[in-house]
Amino acid sequence: VTLEWEPVAGVSGYQIYRTVVQGQPITLPNEEGELTTPSIVLVDGDDVVVGTEALRNAVSHPDRVIQHAKRFMGDTHKTWTIDGQTYTPIDVSAFVIRKLLDGAESRLGPIRQAVITVPAQFSDIQRQWTSDAGTDPDHCLAVYLLVRCWRDLRSHCR
Repeated sequence: VTLEWEPVAGVSGYQIYRTVVQGQPITLPNEEGELTTPSIVLVDGDDVVVGTEALRNAVSHPDRVIQHAKRFMGDTHKTWTIDGQTYTPIDVSAFVIRKLLDGAESRLGPIRQAVITVPAQFSDIQRQWTSDAGTDPDHCLAVYLLVRCWRDLRSHCR
């Protein structure tokens, strides 16, 4: 029996993504060659820039940069408005997740499954919003959430 492996992307804290290729986890750099991607979004007209370049613009264009969106997951009152367009925490998180997955797809081909870790203290609505941000029907992407609970993980390793 020959097993066919399909790439599965893993997104941890929206910063580092890993993928399983032929059963082995590997860390992929983003499109800029960096192993981490800041969860920061710059909206410049119709262009959305995610990561280090957005971070570089945080001081010079703070009115166009969105930071800390994950902190507001589940908050129905939090939005950011830039150039008349309103963005929710789901929108911003979707930009970040899509950037990470695009980088993985450029190296591995189509990604159909992703596992996104969320902090253990996330409520059900925060988990749902994270799942919504990662779900991409245009790319037939299935998203699975993994709750990070380092304290429990460490106790199993002793």
